[in-house]
Amino acid sequence: MTNVVRHAQAEHVEITLLFQEKLLRMTIQDDGCGFAATPESFGRNGHFGITGMRERAGQINARLSVKSAVGKGTEVEVEVSI
Repeated sequence: MTNVVRHAQAEHVEITLLFQEKLLRMTIQDDGCGFAATPESFGRNGHFGITGMRERAGQINARLSVKSAVGKGTEVEVEVSI
């Protein structure tokens, strides 16, 4: 949510939580400006948001997916086995 507020210029944000017997999935989707950055560029220019999210997901053995396109918004999904 911090990245949405700081960078996305979004009008809408949707947060979905899915609880299953052995799985927890959170999806955050916005209609903001999106971005075309590659994973290798994360952390450049003092921006560590996505890099930090990947590190935190790794600490709990979660899968993190980030999908974005310029002008099309961004979707961030975290999935962890429970």
